[in-house]
Amino acid sequence: MSPETPASSPSGPPSRKGRLKIFFGMSPGVGKTYAMLENAQARRREGLDVVAGVVEAHGRQETEALLEGIEPLPPARLAYRGASFAEFDLDGMLLRSPQLALVDELAHSNIPGSRHPKRYQDVRELLDHGINVYTTLNVQHLESRADAVEALSGAQVRERVPDTVLEWADEIEVIDLSQEELRERLAEGKVYFGDQAVTAADAFFSEKNLSALREMALRSTAERVNLDLLRALKHEREARPLPTGERIMVAVGPSPYSNRLVRWTKRYAASLNASWVAVHVESPEPLPPDAEQRLHANLQLARTLGAEIVSTSGENVAESLLRMARRELVTQIVAGRSPASWLRRLTGGSLTDRLVSESGPIAVHVVPAESPPAKPRWKRLQETGVNRLRDYLLAVGGVGLLGLVSYPFRADIGYLSVALLYLALTILGGLFLGRSAVLALAVLSACAWNFFFVPPQFTFHINSGQDILLFCLLLLVAASMGQLTARLHALNLAERRRETRTYALYRFLDCLSRQAAPAETIDEALTHAREVTGCRVNLLLDGTQINGRDAFPDAVQLDSRESGVISWVVKNRDMAGASTQNLPEIPSLFLPVESGEKALGVLRVELETDVLSLASRDLLMQMARLLGRFLEREAMRSRLEEAQLLEASQRLQKTLLDTVSHELKTPLTVILGALEQIAPSLSEAPLQADLLQQAERSSRRLLRNVNMLLDLTRFESGTIRHRTEYVDLHDLVRRLRSELAEEFGDRAADIGFTLGVESFQSDEALLFQLLNQLLRNALSHTPTGTEIHCELKLADNDLSLVVRDNGPGLPDNPDSLFAPFSRGPQHRSKGLGLGLSIARRICENLGGSLTADNEPGGGARFSATLPPPTVSAQP
Repeated sequence: MSPETPASSPSGPPSRKGRLKIFFGMSPGVGKTYAMLENAQARRREGLDVVAGVVEAHGRQETEALLEGIEPLPPARLAYRGASFAEFDLDGMLLRSPQLALVDELAHSNIPGSRHPKRYQDVRELLDHGINVYTTLNVQHLESRADAVEALSGAQVRERVPDTVLEWADEIEVIDLSQEELRERLAEGKVYFGDQAVTAADAFFSEKNLSALREMALRSTAERVNLDLLRALKHEREARPLPTGERIMVAVGPSPYSNRLVRWTKRYAASLNASWVAVHVESPEPLPPDAEQRLHANLQLARTLGAEIVSTSGENVAESLLRMARRELVTQIVAGRSPASWLRRLTGGSLTDRLVSESGPIAVHVVPAESPPAKPRWKRLQETGVNRLRDYLLAVGGVGLLGLVSYPFRADIGYLSVALLYLALTILGGLFLGRSAVLALAVLSACAWNFFFVPPQFTFHINSGQDILLFCLLLLVAASMGQLTARLHALNLAERRRETRTYALYRFLDCLSRQAAPAETIDEALTHAREVTGCRVNLLLDGTQINGRDAFPDAVQLDSRESGVISWVVKNRDMAGASTQNLPEIPSLFLPVESGEKALGVLRVELETDVLSLASRDLLMQMARLLGRFLEREAMRSRLEEAQLLEASQRLQKTLLDTVSHELKTPLTVILGALEQIAPSLSEAPLQADLLQQAERSSRRLLRNVNMLLDLTRFESGTIRHRTEYVDLHDLVRRLRSELAEEFGDRAADIGFTLGVESFQSDEALLFQLLNQLLRNALSHTPTGTEIHCELKLADNDLSLVVRDNGPGLPDNPDSLFAPFSRGPQHRSKGLGLGLSIARRICENLGGSLTADNEPGGGARFSATLPPPTVSAQP
């Protein structure tokens, strides 16, 4: 299976045409696959093209029998860790493109190296390509129910799908069995075999567990039905939607228990049909890589389950959360309950306590958090990180070094001055150490001062009450000042990071707003993006180029997998690559550069770490949007310049045509007049008379072409004005025969006319010119002996004009003949190819239309329809 196209993000319903039906059950063994195959056989008998992509019969003969007559799709073989595995062949199914695909076990995890990590993402791609899908799913695999199932059964649920997959489904069929029937099937070996069935009956398939699972399955289906009902009611009431009035917020952080809160909030919001938002408060201190990775996973889970993601910053988490709750109009907050240390109790309690006490009218739901499993001391020390251990060592070393330096001078400076030195050391430590290390430094400083400098020395005993007070003050002031300094230092660093990002975004936007060469602008902007993120950033355009380049700031070597990812990102306008759910094995991150309803290219970010910080990702997404607007602006400016150039060229062309035509018409008129005057004097000289006649015909043809050029320029400039009068069609026909006979002789007399109406109200000059151009075109492009017929009649008060012949006919695209200077594939050497173009413009000027097509029996037909005038124009 080719990994060139990653999966789409499951945060919303897929933009597809295929229909999805889920056979939903409370546990394995209820008969989901059997019911799916029964439905598939019914569809096959109705004439649908059905293909079985993946069907897990698990050795059940009655299930395998239902596969008869359904075409199986051979699996794809994938290598992983030296072994070969059979997986669903997504590319094969897309190539086969049946009307209905059977894909069993929706929650299945694909082998690493597959295009998508999960099978539900394969199903989504099938739906995007218009393929209908039948699939199966158990309730324990829903993301929001997995925690409850684990707590109920003790079995870990590893394969999960987001709850939004149920929203994709056009139909959900619940396969329901009672607990007794399912346990009977288990005992008969229809679910598991041998000892496995006995073990399952006592564990996962206990009556208590099955009752709870059945309730979960029915409740999940009922929530989906309720959502459909509310949508239908909203559609009917249009102007009066049915809001619940509830909006729920959950705080998401790097804690491993945030995912539990997210799932609980999803279930609670679904039960209320309420919107919910996940808020992350960015702390002043940067997170370690493992915490950043957990935060990213928790936010991705919330996004997957349908939450709106909001990020803010602040040192006081409770205050920041309440500020966001009021701004987002939140009515309920979900928080986790965790035991507070004695220090937190002294400083105002835990985060949950502060939320409850300061929430005001906002309700707070406290969800208990499981106690963390005990870890070995060495592992806890390892998780604290090398930086924290280094801070503690620096604190101990600083206290010891100051004591060694001060001790020889204790008699000269006095022990009170040494207390001030230790106080200064603690304040200085706040600029470099973490808060816990600063607190340890304050305690060590007070103890060292007491032990080495306060009489009696080398004891912790203090005789003087003044010294006791001074010791307490030193400890209190050192701890508070050190913490305050550390806090200010952390806030200063956080402010610097925000300032750096803001300044980078400003410089980025400033680059894009300059009136410089587009290629140079993009190169400079991407340089700023690289400076602020620390990652190599490239812009790769799709199908377009700027100054002959499609990659910025320089060319990029891409392998086949990355090329496939870029194509998918452009098509689906979604991010892919590292730290996403779309082909996460790719080491780079790809962000769409969007403009309106399409993506013009991608930003390729070469990550130096496995996880990109949330702030950096948001900054890159904003830069991608700005780049999209810049590219759209440049494309519009380029199109505008081309249009202006074309307009200037057309104006020049019309000016030249008009000038040349006028300059030719006057001399030609004079020549024709002179030839007409000379003709009588040459009646007795046959040779000279013949030459004179040829010169006169050629001059008339040239004059006619000049007049056609003038007519074309007048029609295109809109200067033609027509007048309305009653036209005698019999007289019009006589004039046409006389005009055409001068050039075509006897062939003009053979034209057949059928008049179904005596007269018609129109512009006589334009109507004459229209018929003249159509008949002249027929005479010029058909051989001698071709029958030409012209019919004029009334059709619903409109004048219907048809000119037909039995000649060689028209090309495959007859409408192209109406373009100026188009002479057809079998044109003669004479003529400019303007006759049909002028004829169509006459019809449009008179409010009608002109079309051309081939006669069924051979030949060409030109049909015009002219409506009667509604208002008489001034002559």
